[in-house]
Amino acid sequence: MKKIVFALALVAVIFVCSTASTSAREEERFRFHFRTINFPNDTFTQLLGINDSEMIAGYHGAATNVGFVFSFRNNFTLENFPNSTQTQVIGINNQGYTDGFYIDAAGINHGFLDINGTFTTVDFPGTKLNQLLGLNNLEQATGINDNGSISGFYIDSAGKNHGFLIAKGEFRTLDFPGSTLTQAFGLNNHDEVVGQYVDASGLTHGFISEDREFTSVDDPNGIGTTTINGINDRGQIVGFYVAAGGNTDGFVGSNNRELHRSNGA
Repeated sequence: MKKIVFALALVAVIFVCSTASTSAREEERFRFHFRTINFPNDTFTQLLGINDSEMIAGYHGAATNVGFVFSFRNNFTLENFPNSTQTQVIGINNQGYTDGFYIDAAGINHGFLDINGTFTTVDFPGTKLNQLLGLNNLEQATGINDNGSISGFYIDSAGKNHGFLIAKGEFRTLDFPGSTLTQAFGLNNHDEVVGQYVDASGLTHGFISEDREFTSVDDPNGIGTTTINGINDRGQIVGFYVAAGGNTDGFVGSNNRELHRSNGA
């Protein structure tokens, strides 16, 4: 499958995220530097996964989704399942292998793996909707890390969304304090979970959950519309927000945790 490389559109901005249940020292750890990353000449970009080498999985195009892998060295490389009508690349591991889902000509969703350019369909038998939402370094495809911890979200009998983390045999429900909805999307090997929550006024914010503590995170260009989809072991996050003009923009967030972990702390 041929991959096409495009140029980068990037804007840098600094922002201090809001926090919940964190001390002043913890707040400093979660002080983010945000970079907006958009596919050139498009109004819709979502960044969904990031590995430790800053390779990013995502897709662009609101009507016809086109998957890509982005790196600061090589910019955008298109990645589409052969003969699909739409592709979303969601997970990426440290080997650069990816997963996600595609839609075929009949409108059916299929999960896929891409290992060094070799695409494989991954569907649960007898189903018509499959989506792979994460990929660890053992080539296990779901919201799972190298230690076997699993994150995601569920809907209870009252119709409310709750995030969850299964770690060391324990099931934890993750509800951001005061939220009406919490959804977990990403997980790293430190059992840090990221996702989105909706507050009482109906605004959407990103969050990071670590050791049962929650931190609210907003890109300054999209306060009230921020979603975090991925987090790597360095503490870098990726996601997207809706800008003032209505465009959906992707972002990468880096902070002091990345510097500590890069130095082996």
